[in-house]
Amino acid sequence: MSASDEIDEMHLTPNGWVQGSSKIDFAGWTHRDTPADRLLTASFREHISSSYSPMDLSPDMEKQASDADILAALQNHGIEPRPGTERYRGWPEFVRQIGYKKTGGAGHDTFPRYRPRRISEFGRTLARRGQA
Repeated sequence: MSASDEIDEMHLTPNGWVQGSSKIDFAGWTHRDTPADRLLTASFREHISSSYSPMDLSPDMEKQASDADILAALQNHGIEPRPGTERYRGWPEFVRQIGYKKTGGAGHDTFPRYRPRRISEFGRTLARRGQA
């Protein structure tokens, strides 16, 4: 028996990322219908075999479309369906393999972080309230 074994499915559709089913320790599965127009399903697993073991972060990808269609959707909707995706063993390699070009300034080749647009929207909200 493992100390922790959680799974979170995310579906990439032409309209963006959609939350799929998830399994949380001691709570079981929360099932959600799979979108009919999905291009890619990524199951992100977080597994700890014992309290002394490091966490194993691994994705399992199931493609339902061509690499070109998946690449176009990733470029439109981002390559991180959830925060911290770049830490999952195999995810950065998968997006590179299908042709995603990494971004970075001054010749740096860095994996993009979560969209900073969310932070600026939060900042604008605070500014409107006079708290910034």
